[in-house]
Amino acid sequence: MPFSPLDISNLKVWFDANASIFSDAGTTPCVNNDTVYQWNDLSGGNFHATQATAGSRPTFKTNIYGGKSTVHFTAKRLVTGSFLDSSFDTAITIFIVYGRTTTTLGTALSHNHPRFYVARDTTCKFYTDKLLDTFSDFDNVQRSFGVETYRYNGSQRLAQFCGMGTSEAATGNLQASGTMTIGDLSTGASPSIFSVKGDISEIIFYNRALTDAEIVEVETYLIDKYAITTTSMSFDGDSLTSGSGSTSGLTFPQQTYNALYAASGLSYAWTYKNFGVSGQTLTQMIANAATNIDPGLRTYRERNVVIVFAGTNDIGIEGVDGPTAFNRLSTYCNARRSAGRQVIVISMLPRRLDLVSPTFTADRAAFNALLTAGWAGIAEGYYNAAADTRIGDVGDNLDTTYYDVDQIHLNNTGYAIIAAGVKPLIEALPIQTYPSSTANARQNATSRRNRFTSLARGFRL
Repeated sequence: MPFSPLDISNLKVWFDANASIFSDAGTTPCVNNDTVYQWNDLSGGNFHATQATAGSRPTFKTNIYGGKSTVHFTAKRLVTGSFLDSSFDTAITIFIVYGRTTTTLGTALSHNHPRFYVARDTTCKFYTDKLLDTFSDFDNVQRSFGVETYRYNGSQRLAQFCGMGTSEAATGNLQASGTMTIGDLSTGASPSIFSVKGDISEIIFYNRALTDAEIVEVETYLIDKYAITTTSMSFDGDSLTSGSGSTSGLTFPQQTYNALYAASGLSYAWTYKNFGVSGQTLTQMIANAATNIDPGLRTYRERNVVIVFAGTNDIGIEGVDGPTAFNRLSTYCNARRSAGRQVIVISMLPRRLDLVSPTFTADRAAFNALLTAGWAGIAEGYYNAAADTRIGDVGDNLDTTYYDVDQIHLNNTGYAIIAAGVKPLIEALPIQTYPSSTANARQNATSRRNRFTSLARGFRL
């Protein structure tokens, strides 16, 4: 039997733009471009969302995402029946499928007394007045159409977009009661400045903190249903990955994401997380990745990619030789690939020599030579940053056109070079296949959308 949100216990409300949506008070089904008077709750609770004021009604649209319908909001709103109560105080899971047409803050769901809301600008936000640590958010989602997930269980709060996000400590009771507004922070006749401008296709509320496995089940259902194409990127490494030397947040992971998003637009859901830590070695990365990176794999994605830019601290600070550092990199990469990831590796750059091992230059050369010769055995893609004469030669780190004044880290311009090298490698990666019927359905759906379809196994620049 096909999955339904009803298959999981404690479903409280469920709004689906592809079923039971009306241009009047529940009699006339909407057709394309009708305004929405009533959006029926499919949970069985009959907490229907309505809007009696004609000028405040959103618009029904057909054949939009994955051939499915959506509700288009432009400073419009619907108000649900009264379903929020004390059962949500320390147990709530929310799924919402939507995308925006602006980058300004837009509130998709809200309840004003006491206040909580689900919103997005460049981050997914779950805010409440009644929980300690009031914001839960996840960066780098832009305007893409996708699935947002929020969960609170009394001690932790989760926010994620297409399966990638963050969890943080939080305590307190939600203390929400009554109705919920869809599409705005305001329930009044006039829209607020935080109203959504975009499309909402599905909303699901449980008054229970779903397990991780249950969340994946619902996300998979929604990703497949709307043929949402998504790639997650985990950037791992040291301070060159975390972004020392950059300004305005323009790390190379951020610039890579910006370039990918600019090339594909709203139809593709790119997500990334930066796991770079200043001073981190490959040995530490090997120890941490099984906890930090591997659990984030989702088989409903087209790709689950790890971009590795590391080794300079192993050689420069620990003093290991080039072959040892390369063996550590190989161990790290092979473990990620065994866990179902695709891997892109980046060669090692020069750095200030008076602060590192006296054999750094020779060991770097040995490491890069081994990587250039053997990358295809440990990764799907290779960017040879060391071969770029602007940033890769001995002494290039003295050039403040590309390097920070510390002569160790790149600046925004230098990081842009790395991003420009990594972006096409990510785009060229083949769509992953997984040993499950769900994954096969995903691959068929994405191939119909004619995304990046190269069949080659390995790529380099």
